[in-house]
Amino acid sequence: MRMTLVLALVLVVGAGAVRAQGHPRIFFRGTPPKLPWSERLADLDETPPGLALRWAWSGDEKHARAGRDELLRMSGDDGYGLSASGPVLYLPVTYDWLYAWKGWTQAQRRQVEDNIAKTAESCREFLDGASDHVWHTSAPRAVMGLGLAGIALEGHRPEAAEWIGAAREYLEKTYLPALVHLDGAVVAGPSYGVHEGFFPLGILLQALKSAKGLDYFGKEKRLGRLLEYMVQSVLPDQTFVRWGDIVGGGRASTRDEVRPVVDLFAAGCNSADGFALSARIARRWSSFGYHAEVLWLAPFFARERAEDAIRLPAVALFGRDSVGQACFRSGWGDDDTVVFFKCGDYFDDHGHFDQGSFTIFRRAPLAVRSFAYGDFGAAHRMEFGRHSIAHSTLVFGVDDRAGGQRVVRSMDVQDLADYRRKKGSKDLETGDVVGWETGPDHTWLAADLTAAYETSVVKGATRELVWLGGRWLLVLDRTASSLPARWVLHAAAQPKVEGPVVTIEGGASRLVCVTLLPEKPRIELVEGWKTGGKDYPPGDIGEFHVPGGHRVEVTGGTVFLHLLSAVDADEAPPRPTLVAGGEPTVRVAGYTVAFRRGAPAKVQRGR
Repeated sequence: MRMTLVLALVLVVGAGAVRAQGHPRIFFRGTPPKLPWSERLADLDETPPGLALRWAWSGDEKHARAGRDELLRMSGDDGYGLSASGPVLYLPVTYDWLYAWKGWTQAQRRQVEDNIAKTAESCREFLDGASDHVWHTSAPRAVMGLGLAGIALEGHRPEAAEWIGAAREYLEKTYLPALVHLDGAVVAGPSYGVHEGFFPLGILLQALKSAKGLDYFGKEKRLGRLLEYMVQSVLPDQTFVRWGDIVGGGRASTRDEVRPVVDLFAAGCNSADGFALSARIARRWSSFGYHAEVLWLAPFFARERAEDAIRLPAVALFGRDSVGQACFRSGWGDDDTVVFFKCGDYFDDHGHFDQGSFTIFRRAPLAVRSFAYGDFGAAHRMEFGRHSIAHSTLVFGVDDRAGGQRVVRSMDVQDLADYRRKKGSKDLETGDVVGWETGPDHTWLAADLTAAYETSVVKGATRELVWLGGRWLLVLDRTASSLPARWVLHAAAQPKVEGPVVTIEGGASRLVCVTLLPEKPRIELVEGWKTGGKDYPPGDIGEFHVPGGHRVEVTGGTVFLHLLSAVDADEAPPRPTLVAGGEPTVRVAGYTVAFRRGAPAKVQRGR
């Protein structure tokens, strides 16, 4: 009878793993699926979870011993980072996967479990602290660490169930409502928001689903907006749209770490568009989009074969009542144009004072911001790059700082209610998307960025965009200020100015910007990263950085109207005609666009 009970508790898994006390729990039960790419099998040896998988597949105890030894070298006092040795992630996942291995001593189990418990308490301390910031990437890392620790140790430590409950409570009452407020977008630039924000969230959600049967993807449908945002934020060259403190190197692109994030959410949401982006990432990079540090996720979430046709709308608006970010595309092909625009409130100190700004990409970056993030406290960032003068927006007067957008701070918001309380007292209201209309051949957006500036300087600053025929961008600005307005455009390469026409060459493409208003503009070129009579060049420019350093300034009026045409190098841009009298009206590319104060622009074809 006793032997029968023992046998009932033993389940052979794979070639040599034993399933005991409900392990493994995280991402799979039973035999783990195989790695899609056999040629990368040895890369799994670089991480503890990878070693655990190799043991589960082969039964070769050298992998289990190596994984155990890695865990024993980890400290639970290392905080809750997501580095290659990040205990908050590797400790609970690897221990769960190696739990059934017979090579553990009781002392070794106790050491690892104690360290997992330390990470849990460290994470809970952060989440309970009065100085935490719900939109900082530490928040999802901490709630992930708390939840994973609880899942790994449930049934072994009495406090584990409490950790799971605390993680769920923070997730449901604090973190998810804060994400919903952003409508899928991020607040600190894609590299921080996607890599360090969405990644730990996806890990936790998938772990809760596999271990506890909790399907947050099915319960909270708006999580799909995070995936849509990721798809829209990736340019045709598989780099991110550039705003905020986006880092250089692999995290400015999809090469190393983005695909696992996409796959986590695509699997959870069962999204064809997510799988399509994943397929495009795999097609672009020899690493298949999985760096060795995250390769252990591929067996569970990567699809070896998937269609790469993205069928999302070519225009999208995220966070109309919060971050105010919009994408306009000519299509989803490698040679299509992408315009990114932002005008919303201030949430996090990795953001910039750049409301009303835009970037334009076609085959290469064309209209950019003049900034390359490296060190948070570097003079390039603090004195120039985060300020309005470094972005394609409006600046007033000759003093870039006094006539730029206000410098504010926000790094102590505990939850959405706390943000709403502090929004007024800390002057975090910095702009709004006040109009959005899509038609069969155009999209119109209206933004009010007045609140971003000092009221003593700027009484009114609005920007309207018309994305016309899926190709041409009209930008209308109306200003009211005690100081003369400057319309600023930043270029990836030195522009050429011929009368009211500015041309930015991009190799296989170019951007042609025509000033229609004011009728007699003054156009000046400024080379470098200059403000206040000083130049603040970037330091070490990382891979995939586009530092800019070429600025166009248009002055001479209070109303500005521009046509920006991103075309192929051998393609002629359309010629616009300004219709005299009344509200600004333009004829271009077979359309007539009539702007109307306080109402959507009227677009007619064939007139």
